[in-house]
Amino acid sequence: MIEVILPPKGYLARRFIELLAMFLKGVEIKEDKLVLINCTDFHQSLQSLLESISELKRRYIFLTGNDRRYVVSKVAKLLGMDASSRVTAIDLLKALANVVKKEAEGKCITKSLTNAAATINILKVNFYEYGRAYLVKPNGKYVTIDRLPIIVQLLGMLGILIADVGMIIEENTHYYALPPEGISREVLAIHKDYILKHFKLTQEVLRRYFNAPRALLILKLATELVKVGCEEDSVVAELIGIQEKGNRATAMSIEPVSTEGLVYLLFSIGADRAKEIAVKLGILSDIAIRSQDKTREVVTRIATYMLTYSRTNSLDALYSAIALIKRLSDHVRIGTKEFSCLIDGLTEAGVNRPAEWLSRLSALMSELMKEG
Repeated sequence: MIEVILPPKGYLARRFIELLAMFLKGVEIKEDKLVLINCTDFHQSLQSLLESISELKRRYIFLTGNDRRYVVSKVAKLLGMDASSRVTAIDLLKALANVVKKEAEGKCITKSLTNAAATINILKVNFYEYGRAYLVKPNGKYVTIDRLPIIVQLLGMLGILIADVGMIIEENTHYYALPPEGISREVLAIHKDYILKHFKLTQEVLRRYFNAPRALLILKLATELVKVGCEEDSVVAELIGIQEKGNRATAMSIEPVSTEGLVYLLFSIGADRAKEIAVKLGILSDIAIRSQDKTREVVTRIATYMLTYSRTNSLDALYSAIALIKRLSDHVRIGTKEFSCLIDGLTEAGVNRPAEWLSRLSALMSELMKEG
């Protein structure tokens, strides 16, 4: 068994590693320590995670010139790699997996990997430039994390790759999804599979649509959660935006991700019909998100009206959403060119009679009004 000190609470580095611990077997977090308790399980789950990340083609994390010069090159040598080549985070992690495999009968990792090294820049990200505390204003002295154990940094890199959901290149801003903060160890022990299942689904939606209009994103998320049987609205993740530019990474935003009452609204008409309407709204959202015509604009308005209704119980808002769906049905029936993406999308989704399909959706939406 090996124990290493974690970054203090309040740092994003800590959050990345806490996320990783939910995915890895053979690893536990006990108070402020990361504990490797089973080398075989640790190696197998590490290898599995690396394979899944490689399939997603998420191979790179933000590294400054100093990171590469003073940290990555040193770590590469300790892992038996050629430090002269341009080593990626995935390269380092694959080398770590090999080390763990060799050490499986011993202590999991070599002693050199428990030594402290200069911390890569992204693991020092905070929301206050001088306070160094995540979402907490400076108050007297603060603990620095200029140096962290090498194994902690490697696992932090893996946490970053897992959390990554996408980047807006024009803004040099990378977005990461993390489980909601404040989940107690006791709750996690009992409901880990439930929490992880919904987080993974949320993360997948964010990876595909994180830069879509917010209302459309929330509607799509709600439909996916309803389809897997989720009946409650809650904060299922936090979306964190980090500007990665030049010689430092800077946290720019943090936003809770929730379904904002839409799950409860859909289930108000019963489980079977809730899943039917969720499937239809999910298909409509998918088409809108990738459309290049008026479909995206109109479906976003429908999503916005539904959110307004779920928050305020304003029947006017729900009526407006239903009216828009009826208009879409009319446009599809006559083949309006402005909605060609909708017509093509429904056909590709296997809908044989698109106009009737939309009419059925408006009827289901009307049931939401009756229940409201």
